[in-house]
Order: sequence, then structure tokens, then C-alpha cells
Amino acid sequence: MAILLLVLLFCARGAEEHANASWGMASVLRSATIPYATTQNDSLLNSYVLLLYLDTPYLFLNGTEAGIPFCGRGRWSVAAYGAIHFVDMPRHDPNTFSDDTADLGVMARYRTGKWHADLLLLSDPAWRSHAKLRVGTVLERGAWSWRPYAAAEIKSAEYNSAYYGQKLVRVGADAAAEAGINTRWYLTDDIALIADAKLRYLGGEAAEAPTTDSAWQSELTLGAGIFQNTQRTRHGFDPKGYLRVAFGEATPSSFSENLLGEGVRDKHGLYLLSLFYGLPLSKRLFGAPIRTYFAPGFVHHFANDLQPPAQEYVGAFKFYYRPPHWWLRFGFGTGLSYITRTTYIERSINAKDGYDHTSHLLQYLDFSFDFELCRLFGSGWKALWFGYALHHRSGVFESAHQYGQIKGGSNYNTFYLQLHFGE
Repeated sequence: MAILLLVLLFCARGAEEHANASWGMASVLRSATIPYATTQNDSLLNSYVLLLYLDTPYLFLNGTEAGIPFCGRGRWSVAAYGAIHFVDMPRHDPNTFSDDTADLGVMARYRTGKWHADLLLLSDPAWRSHAKLRVGTVLERGAWSWRPYAAAEIKSAEYNSAYYGQKLVRVGADAAAEAGINTRWYLTDDIALIADAKLRYLGGEAAEAPTTDSAWQSELTLGAGIFQNTQRTRHGFDPKGYLRVAFGEATPSSFSENLLGEGVRDKHGLYLLSLFYGLPLSKRLFGAPIRTYFAPGFVHHFANDLQPPAQEYVGAFKFYYRPPHWWLRFGFGTGLSYITRTTYIERSINAKDGYDHTSHLLQYLDFSFDFELCRLFGSGWKALWFGYALHHRSGVFESAHQYGQIKGGSNYNTFYLQLHFGE
């Protein structure tokens, strides 16, 4: 999640190149076979996954991976890189050794025509290393696009022992391979169906470990989402972003109770301060005047007697709709949130719901409404908005393995000032 922190440093750089960037987001069901020898009869692990896509010169999101290029713009480029690492072990199996984690490192890419080759040097948060060479291309015909790829991977003994030996037995270094295809079918300029498939060979040492019962693993992802491709839609957008500063307090009330105005204040004094930057992407969606931004954010959770300070990093898409002639503007945002330490409000809510764990990574939701201060103070305040936002971290009702299969997260009622540049 260090990449989400770095995003804030690159937001203002070359903002004019972000306007009309290709972007998208999709909700999918990921179904993967379980290669481990488990005490249960489960052969498949099904999980909800939120996929984010963004293609700019200074940041890319590609489903479950992200990167920030820091050198090269032609055929060669090098980027800081991160990706979700799915550990497909049944959550309630007594031998479970890890939740899903992340691989971080560096990606070097070489492009020629529609083909590309990637060299990835990676490690997990415990510095267990592996390296991957990946080759892929892009094929398009009408409303269809295909992205086939193949990869070879070298894994260290430490990596294999952790993820295939389940930290119970030592598994030697070996080489793995995988091949897959990512497909997308545009139903309209803004909506697409996606289907991804992958087959992976675990490697000789991993396949022979007593903790695995298969040398192969397959994966299928199906879903739909909102996509805008600059080759298909050129709505145009004045490339000026916004900066939002918010302060808020935790509430033990549910998401729906807060939206209905029935929420109550938390008695423990749990506060946050957040800073979000909005990168403009498009000014129309579904044929309506819905403005879209990519909105990375940094959130500081203050310490008190119940919790130490914590930092939260958010990467989300934010949508704004303003009815004609209205003072109010309505906003909705969704993305991913990673927190360095889970807060007291999340621990207490999860304990109340019967969970003995929390998750650092959760889905992020943001509902807001605001109005231009120029309505009260004159045209000199046109660029400044004041509003309310519900800051929500969600486990998506136990449907996501990467969120620890918990039901909920936390809610904060916040008030903010938002400055739109160039207005």
C-alpha cells in the first residue's frame, strides 16, 4: 500500500495529461481452485473483488495491480509496482496461515507495437522474494478486446515455504509458470462485461510439498463495470482538479442509519483528518452530467486512550451530480482503503459481530453532498464548496476473502471544504 501514499505526491504533476484518461472500475466474482491439502472438502474459493483501472503517464491501475512510472516514456519504462497477492486457503480452515497480502517491488516494461514484456522483481511484506517475466499483447475487434499473456516465475525457498509450505515445512526454490487471458466486451460506451481466465503451474518443489495436493491452479473472474476508453469516448474535461480537507468523528451507527440521519455520536472521541486530491477524468457518464475524478487520499486517525495514531491510504473514484439549478451537489465514491493500524471503532464493531480479527484492507465508500459558498458570500467564493461526507470502510458482508471475510468496518461523519482549482 505504499503506492497509495506515493500517489498523492504525483497528483498535481502534469494534470492536463490526466483529462480523458482511460479509466474504469468493476465488481467481479473471482473463483479459484484451492491447491492446498485442507481439512475441508472445499475445492473452490469464491470471493468478491473490486477492480480499479486507470491509465495515465504518472499512474496506472490495472485491476489488482498498480504502479507509478519513475523513468522512461518510450519503449522502455520502469515503475514502482504493487499487486494484491491472493492466498487461496479457506478462511475457516484450522491450517490457515495467512490472509491475502501484497507483492511490492519494481517493474521494467519493454513495448513494441501492441506487445509488451515485463520484468518484475518483487517481495512480500516480509521480504520473501520472487521474480517474474511476463509477455502479453492487446487485441481489439469492434466492441471486444482481448489481452492474452504468459509468464514464468522464479520463487525463493522462503517464499515457497511461506505460501506453499504454509510455514509448516520447508519448500525449496523452484520455477512456476502461468498463462491467461483478460477479455472485455463493451455493451455501451460506459458499460462493459469482463471475463478473465488463468491457469498456473505451481512449480516442482511447491507441487511435491506435503501441504499441497495439486500442481495446478485455475482461476476464473466474471463481472461487469463502468469503463471509459479514450479511443471510444472523448467527452472533454477542463483539466483542473480539487483539494478536499475534512474533519470527522466516528459513529457506532450503521451505514444506513447514518445516511437516514439516524446515526448517533460515538462517546469515545475518535477523530480523523483527511486530505483528498481529485484528478479530473470526464464530465459525462451514462449520458448525464456526472463528473468523474480519481481521488487518492491520506487520512490521519488521532490517538486517544483507546488507540494509537493510525494512517489510512485511499484510492477511489469519485462521481458528482448536480441537478440543474440546484444549490446542492451529490457525490459518491468507491475504491480501496488500507489502514496501518485498525481503529478501536472497527475492533469493537467486529467483536460485537462475533469476529476475532479485523482487516487492514477494506473497500472504501464515500457519500457526500455540498454546495458552493458563493451562494452565500458572493462570486469570489465560487471555487470553494462546503459539505458533509460519510467516510465508510466496508468488508462487503463477508463476501471478500482479501478483506478477511468480515461483515463491516467503520463509519465517520465528516465535514469538509473543497477547493476546485481554476474556477
